[in-house]
Amino acid sequence: MVIIMPWILNEGKFNNNTYLFDSFLCDAEYSMSYYILQGTKKRALIDTSGPIEAERFAKRLKNLNLIPDILILTHSHWDHAGGTTVFQKRFPNIEVFAAKPAIESLKNNSKYNEGFSEVITDLEPVENITPVKERDTIDLGGMELLIYETPGHTNCSISILDQKNMILYLGDALGNLWEKFISPPIMPPEFSQEKLLSTFNKVKNIDYSVIAFSHYGLLTEDSAKILPTYAKFCYIFWRDYFISLLEKNHRTEDVVNSFIDRLHELDSFYPEGKITYKMLVEWIIKGLKSAGLI
Repeated sequence: MVIIMPWILNEGKFNNNTYLFDSFLCDAEYSMSYYILQGTKKRALIDTSGPIEAERFAKRLKNLNLIPDILILTHSHWDHAGGTTVFQKRFPNIEVFAAKPAIESLKNNSKYNEGFSEVITDLEPVENITPVKERDTIDLGGMELLIYETPGHTNCSISILDQKNMILYLGDALGNLWEKFISPPIMPPEFSQEKLLSTFNKVKNIDYSVIAFSHYGLLTEDSAKILPTYAKFCYIFWRDYFISLLEKNHRTEDVVNSFIDRLHELDSFYPEGKITYKMLVEWIIKGLKSAGLI
């Protein structure tokens, strides 16, 4: 089994243009990244985390004098876009970019994220979004960000390539980085296996040096280049694993316990906070159902 290890976990500035911060999503360390990208003309923030985290981070950005001009949403899930209206209120001049399919889902924020009601409710509708599409660029000044459409996890998933530093910000497009494994990007309400398999192949052909995960940290060149192939292997592994358990009519509680045992066998972990293994498994089951795989 391939072992993937993070390059950077520590908060702070890790090159001349880029900062990593921990959002402490649901009060868990290393569960969600904030990335600040600093050009000569504009400063961009990638994703918002949830509303609570966004309120906390907005204050921190003011104190650090790192107020963003641009917010880029990798997709519409609550942990990536749930804090958008917080940043729009705190920073009225901020411009929000997202894929065109995200415009409708963000207008109906609470309904779109109702599959995650265990941790989030009553999300505010998001308006005033600038749509982006495949191969669009966002110029920060001496630093251009190239947009790739990478659906599967959601219909609106995009990835962002910092062409100066060759860092690819994936959102959840290929899954999430755990200690030694990649978790599957199987989530409601729009998961599509067909689109995901196409995205694995697409990312493999993008010219990048570093992968930036939303959940959590960055990978260097050697690990980053094998990431699409390894993430596809992990997706198939977990997909078949969960389907096999569910086809045997295992209760959710049994699936959760089996999942935890399997993680221990793999010497891996999930960064638990208020998000429990039970919630994670329930969301994966909902994603498999929405895709018609069970």
